[in-house]
Amino acid sequence: MSVSKEIVKNKNEENAFYFLKKQNMLINITQYYKLAISYKLLNIALLAISVFIIFKITNVDSNITDGDILAFDSLGLSHVCNQHDTFDMELNCITELSKTLQDRYNNICITDNRLVLEPEFFIKSEENGCCFDRSRFIEKFLEYYGFKIRHVSLYVFKSNLPWSFLDKAIISHAASEVLTRKGWMYLGSLNNFIALDNNENPLTIHRYKKIIRSKENNLVENQNLDLFVKNDNFWAIYGLYSRSGNFYPPAIPLLPKFSWSQLVYNLHHD
Repeated sequence: MSVSKEIVKNKNEENAFYFLKKQNMLINITQYYKLAISYKLLNIALLAISVFIIFKITNVDSNITDGDILAFDSLGLSHVCNQHDTFDMELNCITELSKTLQDRYNNICITDNRLVLEPEFFIKSEENGCCFDRSRFIEKFLEYYGFKIRHVSLYVFKSNLPWSFLDKAIISHAASEVLTRKGWMYLGSLNNFIALDNNENPLTIHRYKKIIRSKENNLVENQNLDLFVKNDNFWAIYGLYSRSGNFYPPAIPLLPKFSWSQLVYNLHHD
């Protein structure tokens, strides 16, 4: 074999070697990126699953059951609440509901680390005087009859320091607001209280608080006030059902319970 042919042969072998080496490098790089992408997709999937699980176990279920409907029918208010095409009709339904709960059921409240009484059990209980039970009944009842509601938790803090929210001894209260043709209206859960000004315009808890602070005399007279609206020393939070994880299933200590869709109301309110 001539020297020139030997050189060509060596060159070809060397080129083949480098070609295979580059091919292996490309394969390794491709495999690396595939593994990296798979790892990222796995992390995203795990994060999505974690978020979904947290959402499910912290979101309060407001589905209305057949037992709830039977409880609503037992109040005998369908003729009042089936149709509410005007504000006066809305107000009549809401007022009758509030008055019926106040007149028919007692004010005995024993929490005893129990879950909230859903409407079907509320009407059978002898201890249905807790604010969170009453507000739950009011909200489900009004939703069943076509109203839009939002839950509001009220807290009286000993100080304005952020960590005072974690104080176990904090005074708290559960109530509701309902959307009428004239706007959102605050409803007391433990008495026949509906927030109206003297022109019978509905008031949110925040507007009511501003009126109390300003000492304006433009509220409906002779209303039964509950503990939390007699003064302005409270905070109102929409969509928070339990800051400690109690009352609503699954009851997991220190894991708050929300209506996630209602939390947005804390960003803008009257």
